[in-house]
Amino acid sequence: MRLSIVLPCADDDGIERCLASIDEDVEVVAVLNGAHPSVRAAVASRQLTVVEIPERNLGAACQAGCVAAANDHVLLMNTDATFAPGALAKMMADWRPGTVVRASLVFDGDNARARWIENLQNHQMSNPDRAYQPGLLFSRAIVDDIGGYFFDEHIHWTEDADFDRRARAVGVTVTVSAGVVRHGAVTVTRKLRSAFRYGLGRAIAERKRLYGTTPHYRPKLSAFVADAKATAARYGTPTAAYGVIWNLSFMCGVYAQRWFDVYGVHERVDTSLAGGAPGRSAAQ
Repeated sequence: MRLSIVLPCADDDGIERCLASIDEDVEVVAVLNGAHPSVRAAVASRQLTVVEIPERNLGAACQAGCVAAANDHVLLMNTDATFAPGALAKMMADWRPGTVVRASLVFDGDNARARWIENLQNHQMSNPDRAYQPGLLFSRAIVDDIGGYFFDEHIHWTEDADFDRRARAVGVTVTVSAGVVRHGAVTVTRKLRSAFRYGLGRAIAERKRLYGTTPHYRPKLSAFVADAKATAARYGTPTAAYGVIWNLSFMCGVYAQRWFDVYGVHERVDTSLAGGAPGRSAAQ
């Protein structure tokens, strides 16, 4: 199968399970971005294409992996997720020119909190269907249509949101495949921490003036209420309540990066803007 799986590797001990779930003959590009020694050992024990970047940065890792990939199609995956049997074949069969393919995402765990997390994630990914990972497949040729780069190297988080905005702006559609990716069990606390980090990434994208980030994020009570009602109508009140807290965590991340430059990227971003680096777009 002419497919390259790009796998950013940092500190998740699920990498062995992720690699074991790959049931097709594909290239795996492991991008070491501040990888833990145990992760390095797991990568070294396999015959993988290995790329290393100097900092823990998801946007830079995804970009480096896509550039290094040897095949025409790329699939972004997380080390804390696994492929269900046959998922890769189903996703490749679903791809058509002018599309990206997203896996159906299922969270491990049989308790109520796991369902809140899964429901909210699917709600956020499906209004409309968005090109978010894990389990995101596309042709590398898409780069010529979406601004000359796959993922912005300054965005430590929400790199897929930037990809999604640029792809949909040029008419690329998202196909949700029947191929399933299973996300490892996570806690509500961990997902709220992720929401905060996504807010940090959104603020970096805004400072860099990336496509679709103007007007800048401004929380509105009416928007919070509308989203909560829509979530409750589809998934129930507990998921909606969790969604409100998630959105508050995201908001805190946005303002933390705006005011305090948590990732210390403001100077680099401003320099890149002055030099016309990839990632800047006047089409807001």
